[in-house]
Amino acid sequence: MTLRLSCAVIAVASLSFEAGAADTPFLHAPSVDTYAKHDPRGRTILATGRYLQPVGRHLPVARFPYGLAMSRDSRTIFVASDGIGQLITNWQAAKPSVAVLDAPSIKTKGKRKERPTNTGGADFSPDGQTLYWSAGELGAVGFYDVASRREIARVSLNVEVGRHKFEDSYIVDVKASTDGKYLYCADVANFRLVVIDATRRLAIGSVPVGRYPYAVAVRGNHVYLANIGLFEYSPVPNPKSGRFDKRGLTFPPFGYPSKEARDGVEFEGRKIPAHSARRDRESFAPRIRLRRAPPCSDNQRAEK
Repeated sequence: MTLRLSCAVIAVASLSFEAGAADTPFLHAPSVDTYAKHDPRGRTILATGRYLQPVGRHLPVARFPYGLAMSRDSRTIFVASDGIGQLITNWQAAKPSVAVLDAPSIKTKGKRKERPTNTGGADFSPDGQTLYWSAGELGAVGFYDVASRREIARVSLNVEVGRHKFEDSYIVDVKASTDGKYLYCADVANFRLVVIDATRRLAIGSVPVGRYPYAVAVRGNHVYLANIGLFEYSPVPNPKSGRFDKRGLTFPPFGYPSKEARDGVEFEGRKIPAHSARRDRESFAPRIRLRRAPPCSDNQRAEK
C-alpha cells in the first residue's frame, strides 16, 4: 500500500514538473540558426547571436579605435586608432570628409622599420587649429596642424623638471586648459601630471598624482585624474644563488592581503619587495586643484 502511494505521488510530481517546464520560456539570443555578419546598412549579427542595428547614421573608421576628441566648435572630430589617426570634418553632412594622420613612430631594436606608437589621448586647441596627440611610449606629445594634417612639433616629457630628470614617460592622455595656454598630461609610468606650456612648447611642471593615472579632465581651474592602480610594483631582484632561475619567479611569492604582501618576503633566493597598502592615499587619487596656473615644479603643493 505504501509503495503504491509513493509511486502515485512521484507520478503526480512528474506531471506537475513537465507542465511547469512547458510554461517556462526558453531564453536565447535572437539569432539561432544564422551566421554572424557585418552589415553597415542594415542589421549586424554579432558572434554571440545578438543583433546590432544603430538608430542613427554611422561612419566606418580605422580598426581598433580607442580615442576620441572634438574641437570646441564641434566642427572637427579626431579618432585615434591602432597606429593611425583620422580627422573627420563635415561629420553631420551626408558625406563626411575623413583625413588620415600618421601616428608618431619609434625605432625597434634589431628591426629596420619603425613602428607607430600612440595612445587615445588627444585634444584640440580652443581655436581648433592645432591637435595635441599623445605619443605613448615616446614620452611626448605631438602638435599637429589641422589644416595641413602634419606634425609641426613634438614636446618630450623626458626632461628635467624641478631639479628631477624624468625618464621612461608614457603619456596616455592629454587635455588643454580652458584658455589653451597649457596642456595637462597623464604620465602613467611616473605617476604624475605633467604641465606643458603650449606656446613655448616646453614641459614646465610635474606633480605627483598617485598610481597609474590614465585619464584627464579639465574644468575651470580644476584638473581631474582617474587612476587605475592600487599598488606600486617593484622590480624583482636577481637571486643570490645560482640554484634559482634568473629569468624570474616560478610561482607568486605571496597573496593579498597577507603579512608577506605588507612586509615583503624571502622567496626563491631573493628578497621580494612588499606591496604598498591598498588604503594608501596615492591609490586612486581623485582630484588635483591647481592653486596657480600652471604648477611650476614637483615642489609645488597640490590639494588632493
